[in-house]
Amino acid sequence: MILLEAHNVIIQSTISEKLIKPSSFDVQFVDYDGVRFHLSTPQSKTALLLSMHIRCWAELAQHGALDVLKREYGSLLASQAEPEYNVSLEIDLNEAPPEGEARDLFVKSLALLKRNVLAAPFERAFQTQRSLEASASGNRLQQEFVDARRLSTLQNAPQVLYTNRDPPLELRNVPGLKNSDDVGYVTFVLFPRHFNRPDIAYSTISHIQLFRDYLHYHIKCSKAYMHSRMRYRVSEFQKVLNRAKSEASSLERKTVSGRTMVSRFKQVELLKLNMQHHEGHDDSSSESRNHSHDDHEHATETGPADNLYPHIDLSNVVALNVSDDTPGVKAIKPWHERLNEDVWIESDADDQIIIRIPFSGSVKLRSVLLKSGPEDYTPSRVCLFANEDNADFSDISEKEPAQEFSIPRGRGVGEYAVKASKFSTISSLSLFFPESQGAETVRISFIGLRGSWTERKRDPVITVYESQANLADHDKIQGTDGELKTEKQLSPQDQDGRSASAEVPEALEQTDVESSHELIERTENAEKLDKKKSVAPPVGIPDSTQATNIPSDFFEPTAADLKTAQALLSSRAKAYQETPLLTKKLRDEKVQERRKRWPTATIRIKFANRFLLEKAFPSTDRIKSVYAFVRACLREDIRIHKFVLYQTPPRKDLKVSDPLVKEKSLYDLQLVPQSILYFHFLEEGIGLDLPLEPPPLLPEILAQGIELPTPQVEQVSSSDLPNPPSPSNVASHSGSRSAAATDNKLSKLLRLTSPGATSALGLFMELGPCHIQETNTTQFNPYSWNSKANIFFVDQPIGVGFSYGDYEEHVSTTEEAAADIAAFVSIFFENFGQFKGRGFHMAGESYGGRYILIFASAIYDQNAGLIEAGLTPINLKSVMIGNGWSDFYRMIPSYFDLACTSASVAPFLNISTCIRMNQAISRCKQWAEAACINTFDTINCAAAMNFCSNELEEPVFLSGKNLHDVSKDCDGVLLDTLCYPITTSIQAYLDQPNVRKTLGVDVSVGGFKSVSPAVSSAFGLTLDRYHLTQHWTAMLLERNVRTLIYVGEYDWICNWIDNDAFTLAMEWSGQKAFAAAQLRDWVVGSHTAGKVRTAGPLTFATIKEAGHMVPYDKPIEALALVNRWLKEQPL
Repeated sequence: MILLEAHNVIIQSTISEKLIKPSSFDVQFVDYDGVRFHLSTPQSKTALLLSMHIRCWAELAQHGALDVLKREYGSLLASQAEPEYNVSLEIDLNEAPPEGEARDLFVKSLALLKRNVLAAPFERAFQTQRSLEASASGNRLQQEFVDARRLSTLQNAPQVLYTNRDPPLELRNVPGLKNSDDVGYVTFVLFPRHFNRPDIAYSTISHIQLFRDYLHYHIKCSKAYMHSRMRYRVSEFQKVLNRAKSEASSLERKTVSGRTMVSRFKQVELLKLNMQHHEGHDDSSSESRNHSHDDHEHATETGPADNLYPHIDLSNVVALNVSDDTPGVKAIKPWHERLNEDVWIESDADDQIIIRIPFSGSVKLRSVLLKSGPEDYTPSRVCLFANEDNADFSDISEKEPAQEFSIPRGRGVGEYAVKASKFSTISSLSLFFPESQGAETVRISFIGLRGSWTERKRDPVITVYESQANLADHDKIQGTDGELKTEKQLSPQDQDGRSASAEVPEALEQTDVESSHELIERTENAEKLDKKKSVAPPVGIPDSTQATNIPSDFFEPTAADLKTAQALLSSRAKAYQETPLLTKKLRDEKVQERRKRWPTATIRIKFANRFLLEKAFPSTDRIKSVYAFVRACLREDIRIHKFVLYQTPPRKDLKVSDPLVKEKSLYDLQLVPQSILYFHFLEEGIGLDLPLEPPPLLPEILAQGIELPTPQVEQVSSSDLPNPPSPSNVASHSGSRSAAATDNKLSKLLRLTSPGATSALGLFMELGPCHIQETNTTQFNPYSWNSKANIFFVDQPIGVGFSYGDYEEHVSTTEEAAADIAAFVSIFFENFGQFKGRGFHMAGESYGGRYILIFASAIYDQNAGLIEAGLTPINLKSVMIGNGWSDFYRMIPSYFDLACTSASVAPFLNISTCIRMNQAISRCKQWAEAACINTFDTINCAAAMNFCSNELEEPVFLSGKNLHDVSKDCDGVLLDTLCYPITTSIQAYLDQPNVRKTLGVDVSVGGFKSVSPAVSSAFGLTLDRYHLTQHWTAMLLERNVRTLIYVGEYDWICNWIDNDAFTLAMEWSGQKAFAAAQLRDWVVGSHTAGKVRTAGPLTFATIKEAGHMVPYDKPIEALALVNRWLKEQPL
């Protein structure tokens, strides 16, 4: 059940949003009763066109609909409606009322368009009725209430009547009525009191229309329910019918072993096509006529290197509930035909489809690509099942899918990344589309799959086709698992000729040396050539014959680009909206389930002199229980004074008098499982809450005082870990780890990394005290950064690594994450008093180029609040950023420089690709500047950066290079291991039960992941990475916070060219001095380590022969760099 309103909520929210921030858009939607709406900006961003189509418009116009519209909308009513619509309103946003109540009423009046049109007959009827003397709504209507006439007044007559089959008296003479058992009539009985005043009449009309909308809503719901129930009840009968269906004639035959053969007739056709294919090539020389099939491209499947189309067993694809003229295999197309909408599949009986796709080998699936539409024909979601070869409609709805995705409305190709653990080794994939987004059927025009394929490990099978095979003529060979082979064994020469394939197809004839697989492939190539379609070559695989000058309109965004970007950004919001509503009972059960996890709340009351008062309370208690406990512990002579308990930072008073606090439990106040509250007297001049004063507690309470441990900090010997490092004098804490025996003088260093990526990679792979090896062992790291500073690594935001939240919190922007980090740092130094006042340095890598600058600014700004609260401020000394993502705008041209010039390594992309990249830079920068910098338009910015990514990033992704070190090829799969297989070993090591126990990992936390897809996706949806950060850097420099930007020269993804340009272009008081500083060598020992430029608090440095992870590639140089920086020595 959903809550409907008289006005259209979509119109209201859309126009309200565009009044605040005008932008181009085009939205079509349909109400439950079939009324269609169209909201668009055909002329300009501020000129809206709102159109509506309603089936009974002719009758409504006869009864005064146009008069009502002219009265309500005046000049907004268009003289001529938009084609295919009955009425249109032209709205100039510049002439809308200013913000406030007037604007809200204006927007709501537009959202009432359908209500006002349908109100016309009611208003005319009410005007006529007021002139009548009858008390009821009509004389004939009174005949329905024979029993009611006996009462003293007709006002007691029933106000709503329902009749089945026979229409009410008022309608019996109307032509076209149906008199059948499946037709019902609802009658509303209206008296003068329902329309004697304009406001009452307005409300009456609105209520009747709401009833009408709810009726259509429940009809839609009932249809959906009946479809699902009928499908379930007849599923078994459908199976019988399918088995009884006569088989279509086929050109394929089966061998004795059950393998598919191609008939001689088809062989001739294939050979004929193959000859036509060869004739299509240049025959100027015999060499060109007698080339190998593998020597050149045959208009074959290009696209991404991990495209699985060539490895799909198309002959065995199964599609259930697909219309006869659109077999399921039509949607599984080659990559270059993915945008072709002339061929699609469509559901038959209703809006459900099952497609089962088998593979010719073992597949590790990475993503599914879908293109559907138009609009209402788009499936609302897709459920994926691995290796479900027998699923049908009778049971698939009850099975839990391996993964499920919501599909946004639109006609673009959407890519959905799957969970690697669910689809790592599959032989088939089943896709279940349970429903459409409004239409009676669903349409799908493209299904693509990306991943890696491994051929099945089977012995070769050689079969001779015989028209009349006799089993007696063949001997079974030992060790062949029952497969029949020819009685005459293959010669070694024949075996060598077939050794290139792990599985040899059956021969069509013994004299034919070309396999049926090769013939089919050549046929597909010939068909592709015959179509003669002009297809732009994919990025990274250029056509050498293509002209290098690309027309300017190539770079213009299309409406499909904008719609696709809008659909991707709104998918998350739509998922929230479509979440089923819970009953109060189910909601209470979920709350109780969470409450059971934390039955008690341990509260520590902290006084100004750092004394702590602790007690465990039931999590269901109110805050007044805590106040009563504290007051009972105070000395009797001061209990009369008022006090307050508060949290910090930021300061939040928990007053009993606050209605938002007093009614909430400790659980609802998020004080579980344990919290610290600060004590403060409200009255001034008492002098009892000063740092040097003893706590105002009862003597017997003080006599029981003990030294409390710091919460959740437990030292663990390294011997508790599997395969401890050597030397074994490294201690581990679940809270804080000491760097050395003399650490009381050392600074604290915080290190962070990319959004969604765990800091454990930096800890165990780069600069931590020990490294994890591929053999599941640990090894002491002599180049760890902890020799000169205490380091803590933080996994943030919530959901990264082993981090979690009890209250389902999530973070999607750096600014949101900054508040959490600032609070964490303050709490850390407050609880670990021995570190107070120490120099605090923040270091980050990759996305740390954005993280660290904003986090450091939040910590700096927070100090004022800490001082006001009587706490020690954070002594922020410096920030260090390694290969940082700080300036996406200047990163755009640098991708071309690193791949196509000798800026770092020799150019590794071909010339035509580099030309195309270079031509795209100008368009990319212009679009990005307009959409992401000058005005941050979320939809347009997403479309712009999608274009930039396709043109400037995808060629390098497809090159096979290690994006983090272009001097090397990628070792492994980029999405799985980041091109460093050691990351898999780190993940496996940390997921061991004894390691999780030692680290204090909560049992509710799932398996360890190097990168959290949920967090990465959340930051991606907000386009967080496309905000500039130079202003944050400049403000830190103006406050004399030392800033080090260091970069490995071989990194491509966050390279030195971008970071150098970023530091030179940054506007601050020392900009000219920094630009004038010489870029000189810096050395470690006797060799040059890189280049360095310094002026004031800003330093830029490069590291030779290092990639994205400098401490991993060059540990000696990295340690020298950080030690000199912490000592404030020049590089």
